[in-house]
Amino acid sequence: MGDLLSSWIDSRYAYVFVGLVAYTSVCHLVRFRRIRSLQRKYGFGTPQRPTFSDMTDEEAWEIQTEIAEAEFPALFEKGLQLALFRTYGIPSISKLLFQTAQLSRSENVAKRYADTAVIITEIYADKPSSEKGIEAFSRLNYLHGHYLKQGRISNDDMLYTLALFMNSPCEWINRYEWRQMTDLEVCAVATFHKSMGDAMDIKYDILPGSKTGWKDGLQFYTELDGWAKDYENGICYRTRIITTLP
Repeated sequence: MGDLLSSWIDSRYAYVFVGLVAYTSVCHLVRFRRIRSLQRKYGFGTPQRPTFSDMTDEEAWEIQTEIAEAEFPALFEKGLQLALFRTYGIPSISKLLFQTAQLSRSENVAKRYADTAVIITEIYADKPSSEKGIEAFSRLNYLHGHYLKQGRISNDDMLYTLALFMNSPCEWINRYEWRQMTDLEVCAVATFHKSMGDAMDIKYDILPGSKTGWKDGLQFYTELDGWAKDYENGICYRTRIITTLP
């Protein structure tokens, strides 16, 4: 009886072990199937496309859409929401928003936020070359154009906002998701936002790569991300000095 019970327990352990190995293998295959599919589809890192230098805006949008809608939808969206929120911490931006009363009066907040959400959704959801995508950029440029002509929105503020929309989803995903973003994915996000900035006529003169051109989206991401953090730190430093003056 004892030998039978011992044999039964040993067999159970064996089944559990086999089950865990099988489950782990299936999880590995399923979890990484999307990134492997993207790598096969676009062929970056192969002899035919050894670098990311020729990634197109449409390819970047397709890869980013996979990230935003299938791979990491929750944190990608939260990253964009946080990016919008963080722009209000820049004095020149928050001052304009207060003066226009678009987000400082309760009767305007819901409508203005909904308007912004609709435009941003169209920009991210539609191909850059699509009619809806072009219309969304046209509307966005129209809303900014009046204040740009008056000098009430600076290029630095526009560039900083673009940087937040680029890096915030990536940082949230890398910090809280089950895996880090790959170079392919980061490059796609950066390439898409570079095209987004181009469509908004944002100037990149302050970035080193603007003089010689960027070899790929990864270089653009690194330069813009670094500049945005320095810009934010500089604003915070100056604000602390002003608030501590007698």
